[in-house]
Amino acid sequence: MGHGPKLHFLGWDKPVLHLAAERLLPTTPGNTCDLSNLLIIVPTRHSGRRLREHLALMASRKDAAVLPPSVLAPDTFLAIAGGSVPGADRSESLAVWVDVLNSCSEALAAPVIGHSETPRDFRWLLGVARRIYELRNVLGENGLGIAEVAETLGSLDEPERWAALSELERAYLAKLGSLGLRDPNELRKEAAANPVLNETVERVVLFAVPDPSPLAIAALDRVSQQVPVDVFVHAPEELADTFDCWGRPLRKAWVSRRLEIPDDNLHLVEKPRDQAGAVVRLMGSGPLAPEELAIGVPDREMIPFLTQSLDLEGAEAYSPGGEPTANHALVMLVEMLNELATDGSSEAFGALVRHPDMLKLIAGRHKHVHPSGVLTELDAFLADHIPPTFASLGEMLEAAVDPPEMVQAAWLTVSEQLTRLEGAGFADGLLGFLSEVYEARSLDRQDKADREFATAAQEVTRLATQLGGGVFDELGLTSSDRMALFKLGLQALVHYPERQAGSIDLEGWLELHWDDAPHLVVTGMNDGKVPEAVVGDPFLPDRARGKLGLKTNDDRFARDVYLLSAMLECRKDEGSLNLLVGRTSSSGDPLRPSRLMFLCPDDVLPQRTTKLFLDVADAGAAVPETATWRLRPRKVDTPRRLSVTRFRGYLQCPFRFYLGSVLGMDAVVPGKSEMDAGQFGTACHMALELFGRDPGSRDATDPDEIADSLIRRAEWWVRQHFGDNLPAALLIQLDAIRQRLRAAATVQAGLRAEGWRIVQAEQTLTIDIGGMTVSGKLDRIDKHEDDRYRVLDYKSSDTPVDPASAHLAPAAGDEPEFMCLERDGKPKRWKDLQLPLYRMMLEQQYGSAVECGYFNLPKAVSRTGVAVWKDLDAGLITSAKECAEGVVDAINNRVFWPPAQKVKWDDFEGLFFGEIEDCVDLEWLKKELKFGGME
Repeated sequence: MGHGPKLHFLGWDKPVLHLAAERLLPTTPGNTCDLSNLLIIVPTRHSGRRLREHLALMASRKDAAVLPPSVLAPDTFLAIAGGSVPGADRSESLAVWVDVLNSCSEALAAPVIGHSETPRDFRWLLGVARRIYELRNVLGENGLGIAEVAETLGSLDEPERWAALSELERAYLAKLGSLGLRDPNELRKEAAANPVLNETVERVVLFAVPDPSPLAIAALDRVSQQVPVDVFVHAPEELADTFDCWGRPLRKAWVSRRLEIPDDNLHLVEKPRDQAGAVVRLMGSGPLAPEELAIGVPDREMIPFLTQSLDLEGAEAYSPGGEPTANHALVMLVEMLNELATDGSSEAFGALVRHPDMLKLIAGRHKHVHPSGVLTELDAFLADHIPPTFASLGEMLEAAVDPPEMVQAAWLTVSEQLTRLEGAGFADGLLGFLSEVYEARSLDRQDKADREFATAAQEVTRLATQLGGGVFDELGLTSSDRMALFKLGLQALVHYPERQAGSIDLEGWLELHWDDAPHLVVTGMNDGKVPEAVVGDPFLPDRARGKLGLKTNDDRFARDVYLLSAMLECRKDEGSLNLLVGRTSSSGDPLRPSRLMFLCPDDVLPQRTTKLFLDVADAGAAVPETATWRLRPRKVDTPRRLSVTRFRGYLQCPFRFYLGSVLGMDAVVPGKSEMDAGQFGTACHMALELFGRDPGSRDATDPDEIADSLIRRAEWWVRQHFGDNLPAALLIQLDAIRQRLRAAATVQAGLRAEGWRIVQAEQTLTIDIGGMTVSGKLDRIDKHEDDRYRVLDYKSSDTPVDPASAHLAPAAGDEPEFMCLERDGKPKRWKDLQLPLYRMMLEQQYGSAVECGYFNLPKAVSRTGVAVWKDLDAGLITSAKECAEGVVDAINNRVFWPPAQKVKWDDFEGLFFGEIEDCVDLEWLKKELKFGGME
């Protein structure tokens, strides 16, 4: 018969893993060690795996046989000690909570959720249910329910709300009972009061468990009355008065303890990506030895960055805390279908169709469809039409004169799946969809990807089948309700892939204590992560947690001071511990250094503070973004025809010209909700073009008449492209177009009064430049009463454009000679040739006395007007022609290098990280594409 826990101290001159194994294994080689009668409690699932592996390793070194013990984490022990009584799972509990909240009176609901004009639909109530569910789980750590809190805190904080929550809890428990379910927190409480051990267990041992839940302690206390319970602490005996009888660090003893962290082992780093680069640098340039290195990730945001960096070094990362099943392609496909069924947006449709498995289904059902064609047509159609919903996309396809066939095929395929999802019942519809998508896939259990696919498929099938009937039928949930629960269930799924030999573990904060690697690098040492903190909880602020005996922020702080002390001490004589402090999150939010970093001696504190609050520029160079691949553009023939507007692209950057004007690459902006700058300009441009082509309109002199004509045409164009039911963003843009066109009408009336008439609109002309056919579409040609001619190009940029400034810029000195000229005694370079080339085209028809300029339609409509390039003289025309001939010659000789590092309005920015030369396969450009200019 036991008499409470017995406390032991292991010291901390070695890692706890080694010390625990030494206590358990015999000292005499060759003996058999029977540990099967032991139940060992360790902090986490991963530390249990490590202990089992290390026991086997140490036994083999001693030529001993080991009958292994049972090794559990505290929460797992509590579940097993409670027997096999089933309880409601998360989805069932949430569904019941929503039912209770939906059916309760307004008077009872108001103190909890407030008075709201918003209808209490299922999804809204599900958010409230999640908060209450999480509240009860926190309380359940100490065996409490809301009713006990109402009694304890009723006089302290918001008694009306706690009384209402208590009444709702009673209704929730009663509803569970009527459905034949038990509340999991109630079951855990009963298990702690009446723990049942396996009859083979003769002794329970806790090894370095600094943070068990109060409920687990209560269960272990009762177990200690049945069998001996030994508690081993990873600390020296002289610190015995700083721990309680269960090995938990005492708050008062540890919150002010000094930590001896060498300044050289603290590293201030900018972003998560930079932290990952710093980890690789600290690991050294030699071959990676996983058994010598441990990497800590208190902040799981670091995991993808570290995984990528280690992969580039030829090392495989493993996350002991598991990987979210939601990241698997199968689960993403289900979530995308769920999202489309829920909100019905065209953006959700676009995301679903971009999933590779969905593309295969579409292509398999329609023989004329291929995946790349679907995406090309879809991107173009969505960009041109901006349908707000999936349904409106279908209407636009139906109304189109020549609809894109592949987009139609995609829309029909997805529409059929949505119909099946609604009509066949939630589970049958969803699983029928997945069966059709993956019917041709075969699985190889030896293949890692196939094993992970099978795991994801099993979890999705289990969750969908569960939601397809049972309690959810009894509660009368609709298909949409089940989808909402299904989405939450998917987000909570975690799987544990097999650990590959030689992998480097990316361990959470509580797992690091059990790692015996001599060299430890811990990332994300920031406040809120280490120590973890609860801030702004609407139900249980830190003061209330202390009153209820729950873990407080100070408790976590004391625990983390102890853990860091233990990790430092066991590496003091051999090994190293480096701590990385991030300045910002991946989204750019500022981060604070962990408070643990400031538990240093007083004389070190000023220097430590300065080090950890350096300006970004002083904190060390950030690791630049790097591409994991090198761009290899396709080889195609150089063009035989060139538009006037393409010259600007070459003059700006020859390499981007090759990507855009030769290969036809273009940036894709999925999910647009409004017109981009090009479409906005096109709407204005088309109204003016149609006006200029109509002899009955273009000679009008009344500003109001001209404005009505222009606006009518712009509205027609907008509705032709975007439909009659325009979303708010497009309505706002249409109003802005109307304002600009009214201002243009006033200017046009003034031009007519001055004697200018439009004689041509959108006239296409060509000219031969160095053997290249150069074409231009002139927006308008005006003729004055005195027989002068003027070519005008419409510009709808936010600010007025000056023709000379748009074409000429100061020379940098490194441009090719054909781009350069001298003007007013200053070196200049050509950056556009549009207006001079228009002038050359018109000279054959109208002679050299042709003015060139812009018709500006800026955002500030008061600045609308015509800007003429008054000093476009013969010298400039000659220089522009020489420049055009130089560009043509360079294109013909495949001179598409060197690139400009930065350009304005860069469509290819997403392809390049840092220097363009580092992101492109230069040998490929030289040998395969035969680029000139690479000497």
